[in-house]
Amino acid sequence: MSEPPVVRGERGSTLIMALGAVTFIAITFSAILGYQTTGLRAQTVLADKRDAEAAADAGLDFGVAQLQADPSIGTTGMLCGTTTPVPLEPWPDPVADDVVVRCHTESGASSPRDVVLEAEADGFTATAYVTVYDPPDRTAGPSVVSISKWER
Repeated sequence: MSEPPVVRGERGSTLIMALGAVTFIAITFSAILGYQTTGLRAQTVLADKRDAEAAADAGLDFGVAQLQADPSIGTTGMLCGTTTPVPLEPWPDPVADDVVVRCHTESGASSPRDVVLEAEADGFTATAYVTVYDPPDRTAGPSVVSISKWER
């Protein structure tokens, strides 16, 4: 006759299962934490980009307002240069560090004129083509009749 099998105690098996469960939970949470950290970084980058876009767009609006307020556009003391972009007065944007707005007259010595505005904020550039008509009495600023914007 053969001897009956030796039954070993099950002491310690619960410890092995507990260690396995703890390891599984630790791996799962570290993966979730890595995903959340990546999402947070991406969200920060997108927020900075949105702020730069908004600041550049506000700079374009500021440039259009300056064009409309300048009665001398197209004359000797005009606001915008004829060939190279001329920086306008600084745009004090509360979001971006500094917004640089430049403009130049692309075509037209008299009404209507095509003016190009460029606004740059934190490495983001927005451009607007503006068609400007002189008022009949030349006492007020010119009329802006069309604005087309694009960003890069």
